[in-house]
Amino acid sequence: MTWIGLGVLRVLGVFAILAAEGVLLAACGAAQRAEGGRCPARDVVVQVDAEAAALGACREMGRLAIGPSFALRSLAGLERLERAGAIDVSDNVDLGGLFLPALVAVDRDLVIDDNRQVATVSLHNLVEVGGDLVVRDNRALLRLDLGALRRVGGRLEISGHAALDTVVLDRLESAGELVLDDNPAWPAAEVDAVKRKAREPSPPSAGSARRTMSWPCCVLTQRC
Repeated sequence: MTWIGLGVLRVLGVFAILAAEGVLLAACGAAQRAEGGRCPARDVVVQVDAEAAALGACREMGRLAIGPSFALRSLAGLERLERAGAIDVSDNVDLGGLFLPALVAVDRDLVIDDNRQVATVSLHNLVEVGGDLVVRDNRALLRLDLGALRRVGGRLEISGHAALDTVVLDRLESAGELVLDDNPAWPAAEVDAVKRKAREPSPPSAGSARRTMSWPCCVLTQRC
């Protein structure tokens, strides 16, 4: 066989391998969808739009890191995400907004920090964060919607936003610590209302004679 014939066979072999890999990847993707969109419980990093779009079938995942990035502009692929182990959205230059409409719970920390162009953060179905919830130093932030949020196991911090004037936080019941600083456009009466609600004890559960110890830590330490 000539060297030309051998070269053709090698090329055909490469194509066959690539085709087989494509079949396997397609099968894995179908299997993930068959599991209801549950993604592997591992760290996921999103730094460009295509990486967010690739997670479109995911409803649950482990730790999600969004950024740092100069290129990321949209999180459209994360619209179905309902639960995550932890979420960190930090140091994104061109991201214009953070919208996670299906997100209900974050097991550990949720951090939204130093995203230059983010004007709106809408997590309007988020009910509970097991660790800290930190929204900090997002210089263009105007609106923060946490309208369903009831419990934060650790620190709830909203700080460092010169233009933030609309915060929806009507259902908050408890937070381990409350830090609401350096948001001059947020009306003081609304800030005080949030602090008062965080100080109030939750209604006693059935059969419970004592509820004091389940009050937010900020009540006990007077750090609200």
